[in-house]
Amino acid sequence: MKNHCLIFLLLCCTMTLCAQEEGLEETPSQTELGINVTNTLAGFFNSGGSDFPTDPYLFSLKFAKLNRAFRIGLNFSYNDRSEFLPTGNRDGFETFVATRVGYEWRRPIDRRFTLYYGLDGVAQLNSEVLKFDSFGFDDIASKEQTIGFGGGPLLGVQFWISKKVALSTETSIYGIVQRHKKTQEVGNNFEPIIDQSIDFVIEPMIPNSLYFIFVF
Repeated sequence: MKNHCLIFLLLCCTMTLCAQEEGLEETPSQTELGINVTNTLAGFFNSGGSDFPTDPYLFSLKFAKLNRAFRIGLNFSYNDRSEFLPTGNRDGFETFVATRVGYEWRRPIDRRFTLYYGLDGVAQLNSEVLKFDSFGFDDIASKEQTIGFGGGPLLGVQFWISKKVALSTETSIYGIVQRHKKTQEVGNNFEPIIDQSIDFVIEPMIPNSLYFIFVF
């Protein structure tokens, strides 16, 4: 629950600092770049986070016009590691990609707060490859991959600090179909062992992530 308290505290501080300023409204057409700063703030305040899933999207890009916006979210990572063992070399590769594309409608609550709601389509990729190159023996490899597609509704709120800076947080419920595939190669003279499955998961996301929005 620490992330929730952190976001609430930051919003209250921002509202207090800006309470005496004139209300600001969105321009008819604008581009908004958002950065998910939840982990940065949690580390700064030494917060341990919460047990709830956090928003996996690091960047947010919105093309807003009047009371509507086309939205894109993206996050990715790649990890390459190698270990030198007495019996051979072990290499590992991890890839993560999460993207969403959607559309939102906006309703101003007052001169600083904007409520928005909409729909997203999402795609996810998780891949891990482990290879063991042994000296004088057959190579062994393990590959595990999860690909997901889905989407669902969202609801969020945006607080305008100025015409060029805002804060936002949102909640969503995504239904995602995931395809899992695991392949194990145990030697050159053996057929690989392949396990496959398809799952359907519901991923509710509570508003425990905070975005800094910069308007261009």
